[in-house]
Amino acid sequence: MTDSIYSNCRGALIRDILTYARYEPQVLQVELHPYLTQEPLVNLCKTFGIAITAYSSFGPQSYLELGVDKGVVGLLEHDDVIAIGKAYKKSKPPAINYIRNV
Repeated sequence: MTDSIYSNCRGALIRDILTYARYEPQVLQVELHPYLTQEPLVNLCKTFGIAITAYSSFGPQSYLELGVDKGVVGLLEHDDVIAIGKAYKKSKPPAINYIRNV
């Protein structure tokens, strides 16, 4: 197997892996959404040709469900997502507008 897929690694670990691994990482899966952009990690992966795959791309839904959101608006209820739907005169659920425009 020559493909290596990693999940939830920080930049320092990626650098370590690149130094010692027999096979270089091909894909890194991380939590990635507008509230958590992880730009330095994404840029590091771009530099080394590592693809990024995102999970939780609708934002921290579990935080909302658990009530520990500290006033953060869910991405599907965010004013910008609603405004995009209105601008395009779409009455579909906000998720559709979010997926198409992010």
